[in-house]
Amino acid sequence: MPATDTLRDMVMERLTLVSGGKRGGRVDLLQAINGDPTVKQTIDGASTLEVVVVDQHRKLLRGRSPLDERSWAVFDGLHFELVAVSKSADLITLTFEDAIVAALRRRTGKFSIKPGKVTRRELAQRLAREAKIDVAVDPDKRGPIQRVVERSTGGERSNSWEVLGEAAEDIRWRRFSDGRRLVMGSDTWLVARDSRPTTIREYSGGVHDIDFTLDVGRRASEASVTVDVAAWDLPPGSVVIAEEMGPADGRWLVSEISRSITSPRALVTLTRAKAALKEPKRERNKTKGDDGDPDFTPGQDGTDTGGSASGARERMVQFALAQAGDPYVWGASGPGSWDCSGLVQEATRAGGNVLAKPSASQWAAVQQAGKTMSVDEALRTRGALLFIQNGEIRHVAISLGNGSTIEAKGSAYGTGVFKAYAPQYTGAGWWV
Repeated sequence: MPATDTLRDMVMERLTLVSGGKRGGRVDLLQAINGDPTVKQTIDGASTLEVVVVDQHRKLLRGRSPLDERSWAVFDGLHFELVAVSKSADLITLTFEDAIVAALRRRTGKFSIKPGKVTRRELAQRLAREAKIDVAVDPDKRGPIQRVVERSTGGERSNSWEVLGEAAEDIRWRRFSDGRRLVMGSDTWLVARDSRPTTIREYSGGVHDIDFTLDVGRRASEASVTVDVAAWDLPPGSVVIAEEMGPADGRWLVSEISRSITSPRALVTLTRAKAALKEPKRERNKTKGDDGDPDFTPGQDGTDTGGSASGARERMVQFALAQAGDPYVWGASGPGSWDCSGLVQEATRAGGNVLAKPSASQWAAVQQAGKTMSVDEALRTRGALLFIQNGEIRHVAISLGNGSTIEAKGSAYGTGVFKAYAPQYTGAGWWV
């Protein structure tokens, strides 16, 4: 059922839906809203607004409708652009993405910059200028990027948002939108630029529970804070100082804010600042890399390569199996050595639909294409992809459909067939 009149009135006071064409659609969409729209602002990816509407008579899907046009949503001064539509029975989920991110995604023209010709700061400024958006970028006086920087070359379509993501990930920078501009730089810079951080305590100043986990096995710790929306005006990327929380005392970065738009409370995720990496040196035959699976232990190797899939997916699997015995080298994409995402990139190329590295981008592409599946299903599906995207640990493997994988496991183990341990994976999907 559509939202109640009371809820709809609350939504309409804070949310505006705008169609870019002449047909409009604002009233139709708002009247059809089902439940409470949700918004997520983050420094790890793109901020989103999700709205579910009822389309019992398929008016929004049939013929020419607001969904055929470029559409926007405005919530509390934040601008979002419609980027995805999914249907389940009579419900349609509209996913709007931060408008600044969307502007960068629309820039897909080809370019290729040779190693040593542009710094990360210059790249961010150049792509922001092209997209006609403002940018705040880390002033760190780094040297130029020592690898090829390219967009939509070699038959692989990419965009400015992805290019900047790769440039940031190289050295453990952030790239995100704060709702007004593109922000790109190190955690150290984000912390230093906030000269008057806000102090927070439990049950004070609109702050409720502060929950945290400090894990010595990770360089970044997290905390979650329940806050009153009316009292919280700090966007992601801001700095807060926790007090009277024992081991959680100190400075934190606001990493994410999640809320339903009619709720008086929001869940805020905090993260400890991480040190940036040194500028990578120029290396031949190497591109973006992944560190491999750090949780592998002896006794997990296997020999059974399973049955066979069909067509393109089996060509992908056979390519990967043919590399068994090759060493693991960070950033390597063959021939003769691989990292995890490099092996998947070239295996999917052999299957006819290349999936560009690194693994974080591969997982994002699978999600964006709607090709996710459960980990259990992936373990039973030959040629499915298994991902670990957990904090700073990023890894990808190819399922053989029998509880084993073919993957570039890590520097201590090389490329080979290994037994899979389901709980370690955080996501799964397919590409070929």
